[in-house]
Amino acid sequence: MKKEMNTMKIKNNFQAFRFYKNLNKKADTSVNFIIAVILGITVLVIAIYMIYNYTNTGSWFGIAGGKDNVAAVVKSCQLDCSSASSYNYCTKERKVTFADSTHKNGDFTCLALEVQAIGLEKCTNLDCTKLG
Repeated sequence: MKKEMNTMKIKNNFQAFRFYKNLNKKADTSVNFIIAVILGITVLVIAIYMIYNYTNTGSWFGIAGGKDNVAAVVKSCQLDCSSASSYNYCTKERKVTFADSTHKNGDFTCLALEVQAIGLEKCTNLDCTKLG
């Protein structure tokens, strides 16, 4: 009788241990899932931020580091002019970083850059007055 009671206690303890062990697995799974979701969202946000900055500044992290990007902006403006993209040429602002201190860094449209001595010639393909 005593031996049966001990055996039942062991069985009951083992069943309780298995129950708690399964509970911990469920908790671990949900914690792992939450961590995976947070990491996934973080990676997605960083990727969107990098793509957004690359399209606006030409640099993945938006840190130009004081580097001159005038040549890239001029090339982009020339492409917009040759492809007759009046919206991009006349109204889209681009971040321009000048190497010298004679020009002020900032956001400029291609139309505004025509008057500065940076090598961008006047676009004769487009009429920006129609976009007003």
